[in-house]
Amino acid sequence: MIHRAIWVLVLSVTFYQEKASGIYITIAPGRKTTCEHELRMVIGKSRVCVSKKPIVAIDEIKYITEILYDPKSMVHYIDAGLTSSGIQTLNKTVSSLPKSRFALVVDGEVVCLFSGAADGSINAIRLGEDARLEDLKTIQQALKKIDL
Repeated sequence: MIHRAIWVLVLSVTFYQEKASGIYITIAPGRKTTCEHELRMVIGKSRVCVSKKPIVAIDEIKYITEILYDPKSMVHYIDAGLTSSGIQTLNKTVSSLPKSRFALVVDGEVVCLFSGAADGSINAIRLGEDARLEDLKTIQQALKKIDL
């Protein structure tokens, strides 16, 4: 009976880790430590070490735009808007940890990485400015999994 309970716990933890979504802080593990929560990138298939829990839940994303183009910067991008509580949490984190980087995770995969605004006033997250248009289309497909 105890053996069965352990398997249920292991399966539920594995399911949670695989389906994790939200905005996480990225972590650079030290020389003597390993990453406890490493996720795969949607683009490039590299791995990123992130915090165990998201700082902003996925349900705090209120909109995601289509692929947009900025003629001034000559880049394509996608904007993701957050709820007021999501914005507040992200801005407080950036103020406390100004050099931190963040990972937007959908269904256990890192969709993209981003840094906070230098002045600590994030209103929306601009995604994929440094990505090729083909990669931005892949990012857009991954973002469509979010139930808005």
